[in-house]
Amino acid sequence: MDYIFTGLAVVNSLLLLLVTATGWLTRTGSISSSIHVQAGLFGTLFTCLVHSIIFVYFLGTGKSIKTACEEHGIRDDFTRSTRRLKGRAFPFALFGAFAMMGVAIAGGAVDSDVIQPSTHLY
Repeated sequence: MDYIFTGLAVVNSLLLLLVTATGWLTRTGSISSSIHVQAGLFGTLFTCLVHSIIFVYFLGTGKSIKTACEEHGIRDDFTRSTRRLKGRAFPFALFGAFAMMGVAIAGGAVDSDVIQPSTHLY
């Protein structure tokens, strides 16, 4: 699983760098804004997919750990510590998905001339 998560993180990071680069190239007039819009849409969907995979993994492993601890008589400290660690990571993953959606919504508002481009940039 580590290889899958690492691969998803690398691909997602590269995709977000590509979206950022197309945004800067759009501002300089080097490329059409439609390329940035398409890359941004794909980047947003892919980011939300990766974060959803993480949420499902957290849910699945939490249930598996609880069941395994009950079946094999492992102390409850292990279950509590994994729940605490996941509880610390979950808000960051949720915020990352919401932040990406917010940036995408702001980009759509810029594309339809509802807000200034500087709002989407910062």
